[in-house]
Amino acid sequence: MLTEQQMHQRLKKALAHGHHFTDLPEIIEKVRAGQWQWHQNRDGVCITAIHENKRGERYLKGLFAFGDLNAVLELTDTVEEFARNENCVGIVFEARRGWEDFMKKLGWKTAGILMTKEI
Repeated sequence: MLTEQQMHQRLKKALAHGHHFTDLPEIIEKVRAGQWQWHQNRDGVCITAIHENKRGERYLKGLFAFGDLNAVLELTDTVEEFARNENCVGIVFEARRGWEDFMKKLGWKTAGILMTKEI
């Protein structure tokens, strides 16, 4: 099981990839406040948040996943069960292209892409 210090180090590393609109202190604050959820197994972590659209449909949004790849993938069932228990109709997350093949094997599909441009 990852220690809190190891989790923070891995989260910092995850934040270094991609375009994120948050930082480590905000993530810790939102998890502690119950606004975001922290799902963990022995060496993987997935951070999520529940969002409700204008039609009242609830979706679980995957915000971050980090740790050992196999351990993170093993969290899929746990996260899906959590979403069902929270009356979510689906799960969405943004990811780097490398996740696409892994997630398709678990029944996920690509719904779009995120475009970015440094200015």
